[in-house]
Amino acid sequence: RKLKVLVVAGGPMRDYQFVRNLLHRESGIEMDVWLQTGSVGISQESANLVFAFPDSREELFGYDVIIGFDPDWKKVPTEAQAWLSEWVFGQAGGLILIAGDVNTPQFASASDVVRQEMEKLFELYPVVFDAHPLDLNDDDFKLPWPIELTREGQEVGFLQLTDDPASSATSWKQFPGIFRCYPTDGPKAGATVYAHFSDPRVSTDPPILLAAQYFGAGRV
Repeated sequence: RKLKVLVVAGGPMRDYQFVRNLLHRESGIEMDVWLQTGSVGISQESANLVFAFPDSREELFGYDVIIGFDPDWKKVPTEAQAWLSEWVFGQAGGLILIAGDVNTPQFASASDVVRQEMEKLFELYPVVFDAHPLDLNDDDFKLPWPIELTREGQEVGFLQLTDDPASSATSWKQFPGIFRCYPTDGPKAGATVYAHFSDPRVSTDPPILLAAQYFGAGRV
């Protein structure tokens, strides 16, 4: 059967548009899209365009993978947040989370009361967010900084650019880098860090660019 994917995006960011189009063209994937800033009548490349998070456990558990691009978690009911945690933990769901500039800062700096209400969501993330991001604007990010792969990042299959780890590492060194990365305060216990962002202005310790953790039977 086809892999069933739900893409949730807080807004039409470029990362979302790229992945949406990529998955829509893949014959082995059935993709539903929830663009949280969208309204009835819009058009998006997808099998189904939805306007809310799945409203039952059964509907949610029908997905194999969920990808969240800077999602606005306030639009997901507390009960559904618990379903999402259960889906990853007990149903071996695969969850991919991408930080962004609009909703992630509000999520990261949430009050203790809100954090308690969204405890299930905070548990899912493999990193600890910096609650006080740098006060920098776009003009401060005009130069690329190299991606620093960890040993695990150099060895993991999905980051191999060639069939040989040594030549893959050489290929990565030819890549000039990226411009920005959301600041973090470190990985969760048990998480695997694959890459850091090397801009020294962001924090004393390089922020985590790519990380993953097993959460029960699933992975984030």
